[in-house]
Amino acid sequence: MENESLIVTAESGDLERLEALVQGNPDLDLDVQVSKGLSLLDVAIENDQWQYAQFILELGASSSTKHLERSLEESQWDFSRVLLQQGYRTSLEVVAKILKKNRLFAEEIIQLRGFRYEAGGLRLLVESGCSWSTLKKWIRCSRDNFNVDDLLLCAGSNKHEVANRIIRLRRLETICEDDLELCLNQGWAYLAGNIYESRLISKKDVKLSRFLLAGHWMFAKYMIKKGWKVALTDVLLVDKIDAPEDVLKLLDTKRCLIDFSSLSG
Repeated sequence: MENESLIVTAESGDLERLEALVQGNPDLDLDVQVSKGLSLLDVAIENDQWQYAQFILELGASSSTKHLERSLEESQWDFSRVLLQQGYRTSLEVVAKILKKNRLFAEEIIQLRGFRYEAGGLRLLVESGCSWSTLKKWIRCSRDNFNVDDLLLCAGSNKHEVANRIIRLRRLETICEDDLELCLNQGWAYLAGNIYESRLISKKDVKLSRFLLAGHWMFAKYMIKKGWKVALTDVLLVDKIDAPEDVLKLLDTKRCLIDFSSLSG
């Protein structure tokens, strides 16, 4: 009898009467099947009665991921927020679509960690216009390890703080000389410097002569000041470079810059 009253009241859409009925009968089954296997919550959503649906939800009706996906699809942010706070998750692809409609709410989803883990999410979020501050939060709670292409993506999208956060957290895959030169060729010398400063690559794995011969003068000066030496086998090559005067002055002390360890063995 109580369930029948609940169904009749729900179908009437009278929220005040429904609230009074529930408060007067705390043992009422809010998940009662109304028709065709649909619950009160399902019926409310199918009839686009979102205020009513949220009311039932907050009273304790059972929900599922399908309710979250439907509410996000219908841009019912308040209803979605309740489900996200209950721990439901959506895909990053959905978050990326929401970024184009409601950036603040999409970023709220990320802050609530209301997304399922998906590899390659950084590019999806960057290209969808996610702010650098929220991207930094996403990086901290994601499982991805990143590569130099991800750093270049961030730098090229004016998300320099995000690139630096990846480096500081040491979330990069194995780095080699080629990666440093790629950063320099793309015009992002600061990335190459920050990678080294974060000790993501060993000094012994980077040859000063390579960057001198490639004409990366600013980075070569940085390397010299950081104590890199020219391998003895490369001295004649370095002698022939047409470097700016300030670089040549540093190299003028090349007796101090020759790495005699290359003679070992």
